[in-house]
Amino acid sequence: MSEDATTATAEPTGATGGSRPLRVLIAADTFPPDVNGAATFAEQLAVGLAERGHEVHVVAPASSAHHGTFDEEHRGVTLTVHRLKSYKWPWHAWLRFVWPWSVRKWTGPILDAVQPDVVHIQSHIVIGRGIVQEAHERGIRVVGTNHFMPENLLEYTPFGRFTLPIALKIAWNDAAKTYRLADAITTPTVLAADYLRKAIAGQQVLAISCGIDASRYTARPGRPATNEIVFVGRVAPPSCRPT
Repeated sequence: MSEDATTATAEPTGATGGSRPLRVLIAADTFPPDVNGAATFAEQLAVGLAERGHEVHVVAPASSAHHGTFDEEHRGVTLTVHRLKSYKWPWHAWLRFVWPWSVRKWTGPILDAVQPDVVHIQSHIVIGRGIVQEAHERGIRVVGTNHFMPENLLEYTPFGRFTLPIALKIAWNDAAKTYRLADAITTPTVLAADYLRKAIAGQQVLAISCGIDASRYTARPGRPATNEIVFVGRVAPPSCRPT
């Protein structure tokens, strides 16, 4: 992973489907090497867009003390990843976060250098919240995809069962403040869209599935007819949740 200053100010060239490629900036609070659904989604989206000829930049927390702008290889594709200075979350085995008050200071110059056609946030929690405000002030279109369910995040915080309902309500109201600044909002499931639509009080939310590559799940020749395994659930390593 080599450090590389970003100076992407020229208009993209070439053609994709009869129109010029887009310059997309994906902002995520979690990105590989993190292991979770949101990080995987953001990586696959970035790689897929790049493979289709679009110019893709990613803003994410640094995965270590080493921060800056880097060329990173993800799934065989080289992406420009802007890693913001981050700190380890004390109640989780590996999760790192960026100080909220530093996000706008660091992402504003990135937006000015990259000049994206669209900013696509993957959460409202820290990086998404700050960069949306910077993009909104610059007239840059924003797409927000919500992977956030407060019930999942708050299990890593020291709330008791009596204070948890209040914390959940505050968390959803907080999410709405950021997503109301987005030009379009999506989430992977209909149920999640219903939750977010209620929190935002009527703003349209589109349910767009993450999708799967069905070819990866084709049974190999000779597999026993009764050998069937189905798994539905979250993919994440064990946490060090406080007891």
